[in-house]
Amino acid sequence: MIYSETTCKSKANSVSRLPSREIVFEAFKLYFEYYGDSIFCFFKDYVLMNDLEQGKVPLRLQFCVLALMARFIEPCFTIYNGTIEASEHFAALARTSMINTFDEISLLNMQCNLILCIHWTGHGDEHRAWFQLGVASRIAQSMRLPFEDSFAQDDIASTEIKRRTFWTCFTLDRLMANGGDRRLTFDISSITTKLPGTRSDFLIGRKTSAGTINDEVGNDEPLLAYTVRIIDILGKVVDWSGAGGRHNERRVPWNPQMPISQFEKALDTWERALPSHMRFNEANQEAHAAVGEGKSFCTMHMLFYNARGHLYREYIPVVIVCIHAAQLPPLECFRNPADTWYPSSNKYPRDGNH
Repeated sequence: MIYSETTCKSKANSVSRLPSREIVFEAFKLYFEYYGDSIFCFFKDYVLMNDLEQGKVPLRLQFCVLALMARFIEPCFTIYNGTIEASEHFAALARTSMINTFDEISLLNMQCNLILCIHWTGHGDEHRAWFQLGVASRIAQSMRLPFEDSFAQDDIASTEIKRRTFWTCFTLDRLMANGGDRRLTFDISSITTKLPGTRSDFLIGRKTSAGTINDEVGNDEPLLAYTVRIIDILGKVVDWSGAGGRHNERRVPWNPQMPISQFEKALDTWERALPSHMRFNEANQEAHAAVGEGKSFCTMHMLFYNARGHLYREYIPVVIVCIHAAQLPPLECFRNPADTWYPSSNKYPRDGNH
C-alpha cells in the first residue's frame, strides 16, 4: 500500500506512541481472558493474536484494546501514574487515530467504536459511551447487519464475525438505553440476523444452528443466544420504566394487558425454555466453568434476576399485601388512589426496616 508523506508521518508518530510489545500483547491476552466467552467478543483469539504477532493489527484497534484493558495491566500503573490514567491516555490516542475514519462504513470502524463504548461505560462516562455506540449503530444499519441476507456473499467465518459484531451492538444498545434521553435503537420485529452460535462453532468455522430473535425461544439454543434474548427483555423493562412505567398506567398491575404482566410472562417463558444444563445451580455453574463458559453462564443468570428485580421494583412502593388472589381488593378501590396506593406506599418502607 502506498501512503502519502503526511500519512506516513502520522502513522510513524502513532507507532511511536505504542507501549512496549509486552504490554500490547498482555492487553490482547486479557481482552480474550475477560471477554472471550462473552457477547462482547467478536474476534477469534488465535487469529487476532497471530495477526498481532505479524504486525497486521491496525493501530486504531490496538489503541482501543489498550484503552479497555490498560487499567488491568500492572506496569501501566508506574508508567502512566495510574491504571485509570493509562486507560485515558490510550483512549485519547484511539480517538486521534480514528479521526480520519470517523465516517468510514466498515466493520473495523464499528468494532473500534464498540470497544470504546465498553471502555467508556466502565469508566463511568455513559454519555460518551452512548455516542460511540451511536456511531457503531449507524454503521451497522448502513451495512445492513440486522438482516441475514446481507451475509449472502460471505463465508461462514466472516458471516459469524459480522453477526457477533451486530449482536454486541444490539446488546449494548439494550443495556445502555434508559427510557429517558437514551431510547432503544433497534426494532427486533425486522431483525433477521441469526443469533450467535456456540464458541466452538465460531472458533472452528462451523455453521451455526442458532435461530433468529423472532423465533420461539427454546430448542436448546447456544448460551449466547439465550443471553441476547434476556438482555432484550431487560432493555425493554428499563426502557418502559425510565419512560414513566407505572406512572403512565391507570390500570391495576395484575391486569393481563399491563406491561408488567407482559414482561413477567416473557421472563417466565425465557426461564422455562432453558434446557436442564443451563438452569442456575452449582453443578451447572461448575460444568460451564470447566468448558470455559463460567463467566457467561453466571452473567446470563445475573441479567435474568436483574430484569426480575427491575420489573418488580416498579410496583414495590404501591404493591398490596395479599396471600391469595381471592383477597385482592375490588377494582373500585383503585378509583381513588389515595384510598389504597398511598397507604401501601407508606407501609412498605416501614416493613422493610423490620
